Amino acid sequence: MSDIYAAKLTVDDISEDDEFNFSACITEQLVDFFAEYSGDFSPLHMSSEFAQERGFEGRVAHGGIFMLFFSRAVGMLIPGENALLQSVKLSFLSPVYPPADINFNIVVTTVSAATKTIVLKGTAQDSESNIYCRALIQVGFTSKLSKS
Repeated sequence: MSDIYAAKLTVDDISEDDEFNFSACITEQLVDFFAEYSGDFSPLHMSSEFAQERGFEGRVAHGGIFMLFFSRAVGMLIPGENALLQSVKLSFLSPVYPPADINFNIVVTTVSAATKTIVLKGTAQDSESNIYCRALIQVGFTSKLSKS
């Protein structure tokens, strides 16, 4: 993966209300990929017919796919390479049917220089502001060890 660089923010570079945004498309191929690697082949995710029999419009994307993108936000944007993900709480508000273009918004709510942690609130929504997922994320910071 050449030419892909993570941000290099430290706790001192980050302020409350800092905001980060990116978009991603949740495709049928991504749902298949997630099923393959997670082992979650629930028919709700794999079969449109099964999902429709249960009142859904079609295949429902795995909730864990949102974790992939919130992890991306932490590891690549805020804070990037100095991140140590400590906790994530996801709340799902409505199902996502692939293909779906999703906008991810991450806002810093708390910065603690003393404990070297930040708290982020995230949302995943479409272009019409329908919110599919909310996230509460706590991130610590790593630092390079000094050579003795």
